[in-house]
Amino acid sequence: MQKLLDKINTSSDDSIKAIVTDEPTSGNVGTEARVVGYTFIIVGVLLGIFSLFLLSIFIQHNLFIAPFLFLFGGEIQSSGMLVVKLIGITIVLGFAVISFTFGLTQLQQKATWYTVLYPNYLVFKYREKGKFVEKKVHLPAIRNCFIIPTRKPYVQFSRIKPRVRFEFSVNIHLEYEENDELHYLSMPLASQYNQINKLITYLQEEHIPMYYSHVRMTKKRIDSTRHVPGSSEF
Repeated sequence: MQKLLDKINTSSDDSIKAIVTDEPTSGNVGTEARVVGYTFIIVGVLLGIFSLFLLSIFIQHNLFIAPFLFLFGGEIQSSGMLVVKLIGITIVLGFAVISFTFGLTQLQQKATWYTVLYPNYLVFKYREKGKFVEKKVHLPAIRNCFIIPTRKPYVQFSRIKPRVRFEFSVNIHLEYEENDELHYLSMPLASQYNQINKLITYLQEEHIPMYYSHVRMTKKRIDSTRHVPGSSEF
């Protein structure tokens, strides 16, 4: 819990009941993200090796082979052609770095939101334009809590035959009242299941109505309900 608090610059407090986030737990990065990540890393490594191979050939040819051929009447390439070749090698090397870096980011997914539950209120922090924005909601203002499971199929290859597996996650949406209007606080793809149980249990003890839905949540539906989900969705 302390590590999560440090990431959002929140001081430790014994009164904190739970911390929920969408940050993948250790070794729990999504299968799709792992496949994409390792693919881009491999492509980046191969492109890097290829660019270094081209660079070594370029250096050997222009420093050793070309001068030797020139002594026997050969022609030396123009400076323009040399520049074009260097630019081509640089582009390949640039793609290698970009691919490798993108692959690493897929394996090191960052949380997009955090919810810190206190005895009388909760603090919801979410990323907006690279910075965390904070929203405080008092528990008496919460009218309903909607819990929507989601699952994503993926193919697991084995020596015998491919098998379809599923990755499960939980989407939590809180309906609360502020300034005589209903608002929604959405926590899609929540992880840290032990903390989720603490959050839901505490809200139940505060007599907040809970609704469990079997509606299948796609990424498009999750994005559309991130800020203002309609009640008809549940």
